[in-house]
Amino acid sequence: MINCRVAAYITAYLDKKAVKKCLQGIKQQSYPVEKVFILDNSPVPIVSVENKYLRIKHCPENLGIGAGLAMALAWAI
Repeated sequence: MINCRVAAYITAYLDKKAVKKCLQGIKQQSYPVEKVFILDNSPVPIVSVENKYLRIKHCPENLGIGAGLAMALAWAI
């Protein structure tokens, strides 16, 4: 088996429950996810607890999914 490292990305916007469900789903994956990057596009932050597992970037100007994906890829690399 090839040794791989896995990261995940979530775009968040105004729905804290959806973020929580996404994180729960990521934790249940059969291949362990080491880290998660969350782009919070909400006007007021809905995700604020950053730790070794979570990297959060708050962008109230709503950068959208494309810009978020670019940030997440740069972060993961």
